[in-house]
Amino acid sequence: YDVGFCSDPTKLMYNRSVVPVYNDAGTKLVGCMGRSLHNYCPFCKNCHREGSVCLPDEGRVQKWLNNKGFQSAYHLYNYWEAKKYILESHTAIIVEGASNVWRLEQEGIHNSVSIFGSSLSPQQKSKLDKSGAMTIIVLTDNDAAGRIAVESITKMCSRQYKIVSPEFASNDIDSLGSKEIKELFRSIT
Repeated sequence: YDVGFCSDPTKLMYNRSVVPVYNDAGTKLVGCMGRSLHNYCPFCKNCHREGSVCLPDEGRVQKWLNNKGFQSAYHLYNYWEAKKYILESHTAIIVEGASNVWRLEQEGIHNSVSIFGSSLSPQQKSKLDKSGAMTIIVLTDNDAAGRIAVESITKMCSRQYKIVSPEFASNDIDSLGSKEIKELFRSIT
C-alpha cells in the first residue's frame, strides 16, 4: 500500500505515517492522508505522546490529516484494488479507514473500500453504483459515528443494494483477531 513516514519538519505530514490514495485505475496519486503516530489524549483531545504536556486548542493535532487539495469525497480508498473483487463477488465492504482495509486484506478479504470517515458521499456512492456490487456490507466502528454511518448508508443505498451490517464485539475491525473475523464473515453468508 506504499505507506511511508514523513520525517521532514518543513512538510505538512511531518511526524506522520503517510498513506497514498490512487485513482480508480491505480495509476496516479490523487492525494494522501497522514496519521499521527500518537493517539488522542483523553484530556485535551489532541494527538500527542502519552505523558507529555497537553496542547492548547490552537495547537490542535488531528489524528488524520489530508493533504491540501485532496477531496476525499470523490474517492474510495482501495477502490483501485478492490473493484475486480467487488465485480467478481458482487459485494462491496465499506469500512471507515485505511487500516480497516489492511486488516481485512490480512485475512484474504479483498473487496473492502474505505470512505475516509463515517459518511458515504454521493460521489462515492456513484463509484459503488458502477462497481457491479449488489450487496454492501457496512463494517463501520462500534461508536456513535459508526452507528449513524450505518443508518445513513442504509437510507442512501437500500433501494439499490442488499445492506448487511453485522454486529461485532470490538470497537473496530482492526482489533478483531483472525478467528473473530472468520466467524463474522461466516455469520454473513
